[in-house]
Amino acid sequence: MPYNYDLAGLDWSPEHVNDSLAEVYDHAVTEARDILSWHDEKARANGQAAKSIRLLAVLSISIGAVGPLISSVWGLTIRPFSSPLSATLFATIAATLLGIDRALGFSRNFVRYGSAADDIRKSLRSFRLKWFAKIAGLNGHPTTAEDLHSLREMAIGFQESVGNIDQAFGLQFRAEFEKRLADIQTQAEELKSKRENRA
Repeated sequence: MPYNYDLAGLDWSPEHVNDSLAEVYDHAVTEARDILSWHDEKARANGQAAKSIRLLAVLSISIGAVGPLISSVWGLTIRPFSSPLSATLFATIAATLLGIDRALGFSRNFVRYGSAADDIRKSLRSFRLKWFAKIAGLNGHPTTAEDLHSLREMAIGFQESVGNIDQAFGLQFRAEFEKRLADIQTQAEELKSKRENRA
């Protein structure tokens, strides 16, 4: 949801206007950085989990492919490589690992958290450039009421933008989670139906 300022406690008298503007700016940037850090942390955690799972899957496939060859060429009896089904076993393990990644959404969440973080980072960079450009444009002259309104609206618009990015991510994440639960429930019902038919 959009983030709004509590401007009631700020002093906009000429001698304190710069301090109040600085507080508005710091508040907006701090809010955005907090949200950005949260998305970055989530992206990092999901990325590490996805990378680990995919690495294990690749290792499993590699072991399943190379192990039987070594066992056959050198005439070694190494379980489970001596079994003709060893390649199938390790391929199944790899498929299970990738299925876990897909079910828990590590790779998907890594992309989504990262994308939201990138959008917030771009919005933050744009806001800072516009803010400093506006301040520099004053050339040290007294801030007019129009200038104050423009700067405050800029800050509020920025926080609303960040809030909308975060909210859109949350809605998308919830929809994906609910869909995943529905799919699991459907699969469970199908399995139950098959068991009842067999009985």
